[in-house]
Order: sequence, then C-alpha cells, then structure tokens
Amino acid sequence: MASSPTTPLPRRHRKRRRRAPRYHLIIPVILLAAVAGMGWFWVSHRRPSGAKDLRGYVSSSDVLAQEFGHYTGRKLKNRAVPEAFNYATAMMRSGDYAGAVSQLDAVAKEAPVPLVFNDLGVLYARLGDRGRAVNAFREALSRDGSYRPVRENMERLKGFTANEADPVTKEIEPNGTLLSANLIALGRSVEADIASDIGDVDWYRFAAPAAPRDIVSIEINNQSQTLAPGLNIYDGAGALIQAAKADVLPGQSVTVRLPPAPNATLHLEVFGEGHTSGRYVLAVRALRAFDAYEPNDDIFSATKINIGQTVEANIMDGEDTDYYSFVSPRTGEVSIDVQNRGMTLVPGVATYSADMRNTGFGPDVEGPGESLHHTLKVEKNATYFVQVWSKVGTAGDYTLTIR
Repeated sequence: MASSPTTPLPRRHRKRRRRAPRYHLIIPVILLAAVAGMGWFWVSHRRPSGAKDLRGYVSSSDVLAQEFGHYTGRKLKNRAVPEAFNYATAMMRSGDYAGAVSQLDAVAKEAPVPLVFNDLGVLYARLGDRGRAVNAFREALSRDGSYRPVRENMERLKGFTANEADPVTKEIEPNGTLLSANLIALGRSVEADIASDIGDVDWYRFAAPAAPRDIVSIEINNQSQTLAPGLNIYDGAGALIQAAKADVLPGQSVTVRLPPAPNATLHLEVFGEGHTSGRYVLAVRALRAFDAYEPNDDIFSATKINIGQTVEANIMDGEDTDYYSFVSPRTGEVSIDVQNRGMTLVPGVATYSADMRNTGFGPDVEGPGESLHHTLKVEKNATYFVQVWSKVGTAGDYTLTIR
C-alpha cells in the first residue's frame, strides 16, 4: 500500500549483499558429483535382482574409461563420471529409461565418447524416439565410422536402416544456426551451397581427432565462380576462435589449419562474403602431423629411448613439446644432439633428473634451421629426462641422439 506524501515511510537500511563468486563453470561438475553420489545409494538399494541390460547397451564403466583415454589422451580422473554412468545403467535395468537418458546426457558432457552415445541411442530407440536415437548413433559414428556396437544396433533395430546414422555427406537444411549444425565426420566431403537472396548461412559441427593431438585442415572447395566463401570457427561453447579471411574473392577456395585438443567439439559457420552465393564442398581432414613417438607432451608420458639411438621426430606446432627418458650406462657425461631436418624450427632443450627436477637448458641457437649440442653429467644406472621444444612458436622436423 502506498504511503501518504506527508507521512513518508521510515528509511530502511538494507545490508549490502556480498556479490557471489562466479561458480557457473564448476556447477555442472558439482551437480554431476552430487547425482553420482545419490546414484550409488540408488544402485545399492533399488537394483532389482536378475536385472538385465537392454540388448545393444554397453554397461561397462571400464570400457568407458578406456575410450576416454583413447579419445582424449588423458586418464578419467573425475570419479563422478563413472559413478553417474553406473547410476544410468542401474536406472536402465530397472526400466527407468527416461531417467537413464538424463544421466547419460550429463555423462556425455564430461566424456563424449562413442560408448555413451551408443547407449543413448539404444535408450532413445526403446523410448520410441527414433530421431534422437539416430542423432545419438551419429555422434558415435562421427568419432569412429566403424564403431561396432552402433553398426550392430543399426542392423538389428526395427525401423532403422543401416547407414542412416552416418554423418552427413550432403548439407541438410535447416542448418542456419549453431544449434541446428549438421554433424560431419573427419575425412568425408560434404556437398552444400549458399543460396542467393536469403542471407543463407550453413553451420557444421565435428569432433577433433582422437589423441594424440593433431592438426586438422578445414577446406572449402569452391564449386562456383560467384561465391566468395567466408568461414568462422567456434569452440564447443560457441566462442569464436578464428574469424573469416576478409580478402577472399569470388571463385576462390579457403583452407584453414588449426590444432584442436583431442576429441574437442568445433563448430563451423560458412557464408558468402558480400552476400555472394554458390556451391561448395566442405571437408575436414586430420593431417596426422604428429610423429611416431606421440603422445609424449609431458614428462609423465616421456618416450623411453636408448643411448646411441637416433630418434626422428617433429615439433608439430608452437604448442608441441617432446619428452624422452633414458638410463645412463656409465658415470660421466653424455652428449645430446638435436639435428634440424628443415629450415623452420628453432629448437630448445631442457634436462631433468630422475625426480623430474629441471637440471638445466641447452645453449641458444642462432636461428631457424640451426642444430643444437648439449652435454649432461650423469650417474650410472640413473634415469634422466630430455625435453625438446620450440622457441618463438616455430615448428619442424629434427633428429635426437644421446651418446
């Protein structure tokens, strides 16, 4: 009720609220952990005896961890993820398929691997949601086109055809927003076109190659003399990571290379600069630019080599680094030789003791293409580590020999 103008209400002194810290980035993980904790109670108290898995459903959390390691190159350290996965499995066995879907959706955000998407596809099929089942199976096949559980499910399930969950090879409209992006696979070309007079934009989504980290080539092969193709690249959260080139002319093609994290999701926005239009073919390819000793990007995954062995390797890009370990056969000195096999790399060397403490750096080289020689004092039968890295963001091939 409003107060009279002549009798103002007494002024209330409100306590200033402390601004809450921004925890929105960790909330999903906390919620997943909380749900997983409730899940173990649910599993241990409500699992019916003799419960069976749906046919085609993969219920092993060990396989989940194996796939996570294969695709990301990391161990699955977040215990809440397999716990939530097991909770989903228990719900599936009890017949609560919608609840299992909800749990697996949360797991997929932390561990987007084929097994999780296969299981989602099986659950959606059981719920009669054919569209979402196909989309889930397609998520798995975009990472592994021959993933056997999905292939067997597509052959077995009624109402499905064998190849309908394959990632698209021809643009499917509508795909004019990030949320409606066409899911494509590495190494498979996609035919498409930018329509005229409607401000057409095409969105695509793909998963980066499995570990080790690689360089991908994103290619827009122009099939028209009228289209000046534009390409914006976004990360999985929709943040722009690389903008379109401004100097592309009609009829030209576009190629962009970048090194995403293993199994990361990227979005592509293709459009016509200056309202141009025309046909094009899109392809995303893994270049397999890494050497045979990857992954060895940290000291814990150092490649074991022998004294006298010559290693042919490369620094793939400015973010790459290579670790090696060796056991000294004697007390004294060993020589560390990094021979440049090109004219682009500016190499650097660092050494570490058996307890992984830094023991020094090699000398500076004069410039790209120069080789590097360093010596290290060693004790017999002790383990040592050598790191080869690049300076000023350079890349290139090299050989490493420890004598």
